[in-house]
Amino acid sequence: MAPTGCILLADDDRVDAKAFVRAVARLASAAPVTIVRDGVEAWELLSPVGGMRPAMIVLDINMPRMNGLELLRRIRDDARFARTPVFIMTTSDDEGDRLDALELNVAGYIVKSHLDDGLSRALELAFPVLA
Repeated sequence: MAPTGCILLADDDRVDAKAFVRAVARLASAAPVTIVRDGVEAWELLSPVGGMRPAMIVLDINMPRMNGLELLRRIRDDARFARTPVFIMTTSDDEGDRLDALELNVAGYIVKSHLDDGLSRALELAFPVLA
């Protein structure tokens, strides 16, 4: 069974994924990070068979096979994740992407160039005991 209470990061860029893990550690979070490379891998872990129940999900928009917005739609259609905060973390500052994410009830939109600030707020939301 996949970890529970962790942070699930779906991002196909290894450098960005490592930066994310370093930022989580810098912000004094003990939450483990599970990294997958695309939306298909993430959905497999989140499925009832995969059994993952992360405390927080972070999605890049531009990924192969299934992008972050497609995955976000699936997550929002699944009652098991109704209370799970989902954040978009992307290099895209495109207003259309932001609006699409907001329509899907995303908890926040983190632009990678402002990773520490956005991630700090995201962690406070997902793990209130850290605040």
